[in-house]
Amino acid sequence: MKRFKGLISAPVRRSVAMPLIFGLATIVAAPTVEAVTINAVDILNGRVDVNQDNATNGADNLNNVALWCDVAAPTRVDIIAGRVDVNENNVIDVDDDLSDCDLTDENAAGKPATNQVDITNGGVNVNEVGGVDAADDAFDIQLFVLP
Repeated sequence: MKRFKGLISAPVRRSVAMPLIFGLATIVAAPTVEAVTINAVDILNGRVDVNQDNATNGADNLNNVALWCDVAAPTRVDIIAGRVDVNENNVIDVDDDLSDCDLTDENAAGKPATNQVDITNGGVNVNEVGGVDAADDAFDIQLFVLP
């Protein structure tokens, strides 16, 4: 019986082959990763108009929104009927507060601009003056929605 030599005449070192094999196996076994989406919203009188129909009501809902506040890691919040549920307990109350949150909008030239806002009792205090009122408006805000 003849012995056959391998197709590769030079020996393959394990240090080169093993990472390649493990890398290919990881790619094949990796689950599908969903992408972060960007949803444009308006803020009217301190409430989030998710569907941009110039009214805030029960149809203005959005889950898993990432907000960057106080120069920290992102905070995940939900929007329920146009109000921000910071602790995601499905109730808007005095515990739904965040300060110095960065929101990105498109300015008149179509370029991104950053606005800093506060979330007070579930409302968006756009001008950070006093409480949430009729002066708290912002348009074409780009919210990052997590999968």
